[in-house]
Amino acid sequence: MQIDPVADLFPGEAPPRRSAVPGIIIVTVCLAVFALITWAAVAELDQITRGDGKVVPSKRVQVAQNLEGGIVSEIAVMAGDRVEPGDLLIRLDSTQFGADYEQSRTDFLAARARLARLAAEARFEAPAFAPDLPAEMIEVERSIHAARAAELAASLAMVDAQSRQRQEALNEARVALDAAGRRRALAAEELDVLGPLVARGLAPKLERIRAEQRLAEAEGAIEAGRLAVARADAAIDEVEQQRRTTRERFRTRAIEELATAKLDHDRLVEQLPALVDKVRRTEVRSPVKGIVNRVLVTTEGGVATPGQPLAEIVPVEDTLLIDAEVKPADIAFLHPGQPARVKLTAYDYSVYGMLDAEVETIGADAVVKEDGSSSYLVKVRTTGAALTAPDGHPLEIIPGMVAQVDILTGRRTVLDYLLKPVVKLREMALTER
Repeated sequence: MQIDPVADLFPGEAPPRRSAVPGIIIVTVCLAVFALITWAAVAELDQITRGDGKVVPSKRVQVAQNLEGGIVSEIAVMAGDRVEPGDLLIRLDSTQFGADYEQSRTDFLAARARLARLAAEARFEAPAFAPDLPAEMIEVERSIHAARAAELAASLAMVDAQSRQRQEALNEARVALDAAGRRRALAAEELDVLGPLVARGLAPKLERIRAEQRLAEAEGAIEAGRLAVARADAAIDEVEQQRRTTRERFRTRAIEELATAKLDHDRLVEQLPALVDKVRRTEVRSPVKGIVNRVLVTTEGGVATPGQPLAEIVPVEDTLLIDAEVKPADIAFLHPGQPARVKLTAYDYSVYGMLDAEVETIGADAVVKEDGSSSYLVKVRTTGAALTAPDGHPLEIIPGMVAQVDILTGRRTVLDYLLKPVVKLREMALTER
């Protein structure tokens, strides 16, 4: 017979069932511990190197100046104003420079018109002017061309008159030469007829002498006619040379004046940009995006001397440069290109967020401060230049603001952090100093 100890304790009753709660708790705890260990082995935390720094301008303070100086006619900005590249800062009076420019521009247009006229005169052509030249200048040059063309025409008309006279003289000489030739032929024929008659006594000897005299006179007239024709030809050649000389003198004059006008034109071409630049520089504009630090002239109507500083602009870029100080013990894990986060102490990062950044440069040596501590200077550049308020408007960040810089040097699991003391203890176990 088998004895049930539980039944003996509770006679007449069914034995109680065992509770499963403790087992469930144990299993749950084991699972929780396992899950925690698994999470600790998988979950990673950032390793950071922290440094304190401040926002610095990435460029030097820009000084706005004017090379020539002048009378201040307008002050367009005041200290604290934000400006973009090209925004007007100071305007100087441009009356004198503007007058010089307009005079030079007028001279330049006149030189162009004069060049067109002289080039045409050198080719004995009518001038053609560019359509952008002022009508009054074109009219002046056309009047000058008409006067010179009339002068040339008058000179050539005189030459033509002389040429006609010389041609008439040549024609007369040729007619006289022809007449003398005919007289010579008649005289020679008469002498040929009288010769036999005089020899036979049929004609007086005096008639032959007279015939010989007429022949000699005709030959003399022929020689004189030939000389007259030669002189007339030479006179005509001389007139033609005079015609060529008159035209060449006109052309030479045009070419010489063209060379002088070309020099004036080239001088004005070089001078005009400088005058335009002087007029443009009377409007002193911001060279960079930034904030006006100081306006160094305060009186409209006052005089600014050449090269005098007129305003100072602190550059503000689309990125910020942070000078951070890092302890020497942490510098070994830093290198350019590492990501970083910048928290500005002026703005609560839990509300306004942080700026992403990247390590740009690391100082080559530690800097020792007056209190004896040392640190490395690390320059960090942000990817943005502004924080955004909850209502959406940008928050101004200016040079000099204090910042905390967190540089990401790596990632480790939670388990690595938990086991770190154990690893150190194991390394130090069973050793003696």
